[in-house]
Amino acid sequence: MRNNTHRYLLVLFILFFAVQGRAGVLSEHAKVMLLTCGPEHPLYASFGHSALWVVDTASRTDKVYNFGTFDPGIPRFYLRFLKGDLQYALSVSAYPSFVAEYREEGRWIKGQNLLLTQGQKEELYAALEHAATPGNRYYRYKFFTDNCSTRILKLISGTLDSKAIRDSLNLPSGTTYRKALRHYLAGRPWLMFGINLLLGPFADKEITRGELTFLPDFLMQQTEHTGIASAPALLLKGTVFSGGFREMTSPMVVLWLIMFLMVAELFWLKVNKRFSNAVDLFVFAVSGFLGVLYLILWFWSDHLALRYNLNIIWANPALLVLLWSIPAGKTKFNRIFLLLYALLLFFLLINWKTLPQSLPMETMPLVTILVFRAVNRAFQFRRMERIIQQKTAQEEEI
Repeated sequence: MRNNTHRYLLVLFILFFAVQGRAGVLSEHAKVMLLTCGPEHPLYASFGHSALWVVDTASRTDKVYNFGTFDPGIPRFYLRFLKGDLQYALSVSAYPSFVAEYREEGRWIKGQNLLLTQGQKEELYAALEHAATPGNRYYRYKFFTDNCSTRILKLISGTLDSKAIRDSLNLPSGTTYRKALRHYLAGRPWLMFGINLLLGPFADKEITRGELTFLPDFLMQQTEHTGIASAPALLLKGTVFSGGFREMTSPMVVLWLIMFLMVAELFWLKVNKRFSNAVDLFVFAVSGFLGVLYLILWFWSDHLALRYNLNIIWANPALLVLLWSIPAGKTKFNRIFLLLYALLLFFLLINWKTLPQSLPMETMPLVTILVFRAVNRAFQFRRMERIIQQKTAQEEEI
């Protein structure tokens, strides 16, 4: 009996010291570094990346904690991204293998030492190890509020538990989610235009400095600004930079050119009625189907940023009724419907700057096209012009 008791006590002591040893495995030479990685051309890599690196030569610890792990090849990847049920995970790898991927892609890496006490380093390390367990490593990704950067800040803030840092991060940043995206998309106007079309009023609220850290570059800046981390140092020189993407054409130029051609077709070009009808059907159909997309995202997506999109005022799902009424020759119905729609567009143009949502300026030529097509079909200017010409000719004959 005594032998068994001694054995149980020995096992308990071993487990106790093993746990204690694990909680304090980092030596005084250990470093915890915030890694910030540059962007790449694919959409999912356009905004850079953040990770935490725990390195301790004394205990031979070398672990990079990466909250941005996912499989871009999973079925319906972007559809699941829009829905808001895409699963990301925390993965752990050695620093050389982490760097190898970014070296191959030509992306830079910058590092910052977190200014932590020994106890805080060990506490953060324990929190990272806990987060990396199979039951905790997966989470539902939210682009603005729960991603690879926001998770890191939450862990660091929880470890420091500093009121001064919390107060600093809660100060207004002077910007919005939508404006912050321009930092990475300045040279990619078509991508910026597409994202702006999808984002609702949630993206236009003024955010705090802490909320601004949803983008890796701003996490790097804010950790230095608040005294959480040292100034960034270049660890890997890259060949791809955030300002390196340059598209030859911009949406503004292309869409204004299309608008000019549309107006020219209405007032100067001599085209037949069938062609003009086809153009109207195409313009209204595209706008209507875009409105259906807004309606779907409004009720279907879990992303708050994709809901209540006021672009639905001009990209209205009700426009799809014209696909039936124009070919059916419902002249009176079309006139009333399009007059009401034109009034709605005029209201939108007048209140463009006062809406609770910032509509992309690139939609201005689109709205202008819709106004011209709607008003022309309601009043039938070409037909009126022919009638006036006929009356003039008859008067001259008399």
